[in-house]
Amino acid sequence: MKKHEARAPDFLSEIEKTKVLQEAKCFDASCNNPRDCIPVMCKVVYLLSKGEAFTETESTEIFFRACKLYQSSNPQIRKMLYFLLKEIRPKESEVFMITSSLSRDLSTSENSYFKASALRVMAKILDPTMLIQMERFIKVAIVDSNDNVSSAALFLGLKLCKTHLEVVKKWVTEVQEKLTSKNSTIHFHAMLLLYEMKKGDALALSKFFESMMNLSLKSPLAQTQLIRFIRFSLKTSKFETGTMTNIEKFLTDSLKRSQDMVVYEAAKTICEHSEYMQGYTITSALSVLQLFLVSSKVTTKFAGIKTLNTYAMKHASYLTDSTGEYENLLTEQNRSLATMAISTLLKLSTDSNIDKLLGMISNFMNEVSDEFKIELIESIKVLCLRMPHKHQQLNKFVGDILKDEGGLQLKKIIIDTLLQLFDSLPQAKDTILMTLAEFSEDCIYENLHLRVIHFLGEHGPNCKNPSRLIRFIYNRLILEKPSIRAAAVSALFKFSKIKELRSSVMTLIQKCLEDKDDEVRERAAFYLSRISKNDFDRPSLPIPISKLEKILAHCKNTGKGFAFDIQVTSEVKEEVKKAPLPEKVNTSLFSNIPELNALGQPLKSSNNMSLTEKNAEFVVNCVIHYFTSCQVLEFKINNTLSDVTLSGVTASLHVEGTTLEGLLRIEDGILMYPSQTIGKNSSGVSYVVIKKLSGSRKASVPTFLKYKVTEYQGDTELAMFDDEYQIENIPIELA
Repeated sequence: MKKHEARAPDFLSEIEKTKVLQEAKCFDASCNNPRDCIPVMCKVVYLLSKGEAFTETESTEIFFRACKLYQSSNPQIRKMLYFLLKEIRPKESEVFMITSSLSRDLSTSENSYFKASALRVMAKILDPTMLIQMERFIKVAIVDSNDNVSSAALFLGLKLCKTHLEVVKKWVTEVQEKLTSKNSTIHFHAMLLLYEMKKGDALALSKFFESMMNLSLKSPLAQTQLIRFIRFSLKTSKFETGTMTNIEKFLTDSLKRSQDMVVYEAAKTICEHSEYMQGYTITSALSVLQLFLVSSKVTTKFAGIKTLNTYAMKHASYLTDSTGEYENLLTEQNRSLATMAISTLLKLSTDSNIDKLLGMISNFMNEVSDEFKIELIESIKVLCLRMPHKHQQLNKFVGDILKDEGGLQLKKIIIDTLLQLFDSLPQAKDTILMTLAEFSEDCIYENLHLRVIHFLGEHGPNCKNPSRLIRFIYNRLILEKPSIRAAAVSALFKFSKIKELRSSVMTLIQKCLEDKDDEVRERAAFYLSRISKNDFDRPSLPIPISKLEKILAHCKNTGKGFAFDIQVTSEVKEEVKKAPLPEKVNTSLFSNIPELNALGQPLKSSNNMSLTEKNAEFVVNCVIHYFTSCQVLEFKINNTLSDVTLSGVTASLHVEGTTLEGLLRIEDGILMYPSQTIGKNSSGVSYVVIKKLSGSRKASVPTFLKYKVTEYQGDTELAMFDDEYQIENIPIELA
């Protein structure tokens, strides 16, 4: 065996395109010898699969010679020929050479293998102009008594659905006939093709689901795929009440199947679309996922805990009482399972057990991969927003991960998380600044290091004890490379705005005048000059930097320059960015809503909270305005899609099951004001007013955007349907 393995690489390395093209002349022989032809065909397939580039002439030459092999009656040559034709993929102008031979195989051949192989070749090379004349043969093949032929024809239909759906839709009778096939694989393939035919029509899709749910599907794969189709369709289509009732019954029955994959898909679909389900159905699905946790199969355990982790925040009220089952996974040798269990527990944690959980995590953080550490960091971020009073313990935990070994992606996500928490939790700002300062001592990633130092310079002077940060920044002047030292000089200058620290900062910057690097010395001299002149706040350029960059790029690309004139160039007005003062919030935003406008000026407004990823289809931010008798939640929705408009966007707060439920008025505790129509690539605002009774309570409230979607192709309206979009939980405090 070892001797054979040693020879194999030598044999493959000797295959050369030029030599193979010469050997392919054996295809022209009047009497084809399998011993000569088959090895040459294998070599051609090997070169094509390896990515060897054949010129157009060479490909044509190989194709025409291979077509001559159709004259051979040898079954081994014919089998290899089908394989070769699929790999060559001839040009449209050459397809006619082989189409007649393929159709002859379909119509006259008694060999089922030849029929099935001919259909598979057609799926690769069939020209649109040839489809009409071949359609008759394909329809006959679909209902062929041989399962291999029928399966190949159904797959050909799936391939053609992408380009010729209207033609394929004519085969619906033949496809439906195969749904009753005794072969479970055949009715699975038939179901796939039937779904592709009907998925564009909501009514037809509804009837498809009704018929499939009533049909006794024999294949677990078909049952699983049908549930997946239901899950996908519920995101985009609105079904009648009767259909939804049948879907819920079908999913509930699927939870009782013996195959894990069917049960898992049903439970996942129920959890994802719980708004359409009864409470007991959701409980059943979650119970099934919890049973997965005691399975003997690691994959089943992981599927269960990962799905519970995904929907933990959405169904927290159902899962809070069963945290003991997740704690049992913490002792698993498989650290992926243990990490996912910790992440789930963090999302369900309370004040009483958070410290215990953080202690458990610390015990095995060094044993898990960066991927799972990132998962934990996301859970910690949610937890910080849900329990702001625990920010010190949580920030310390994140800081410890930051100090440990890890890749750039992990470090970057941790820094992003800390910066987001810095904006969202004013009480945690000093702690976060110290965490970043300590990280700068050991950071090995230059771009990340520069970002941290810049952030310390921007926000450090505003913390309670800025002198503590100066030591960390000054250490960078001694120990780091020139780019870091230059950034540290700029950061130190920001601290000179504080009168008590000015002389100390000047002393530190003066030491940089003798630095070996020009950039560091010049920055030091520049900032010392500004300090001596009390020049701390300079006006911004009368033209945005981005516009100057465009002008420079235009000159470089066209080679045409012009005399620079700031008066001519500054067509864009000066952009002034100021931090919004809570006591001077612009209530003209409420002017279109008389009830909100009558509230007057808010007592206070929160920082801007990001509730989605920056690259999401709909980017949502929220600001909470506090009034004497209520809170106004202002949701800013940015539609980044160019083919979709949104109308009637409302933010739905699910306070049921949270600690806020008892404090809100039942009849008018939550008032919603939907946005106007949000056009393509446009923004809009939706408001929610929360009135309260006496008492003080805080909670993290699950929130969904509900709206009507209109899809367009150009200016043509394609579809309109209701939809919803889950965003991050909103931390709300009634006091």
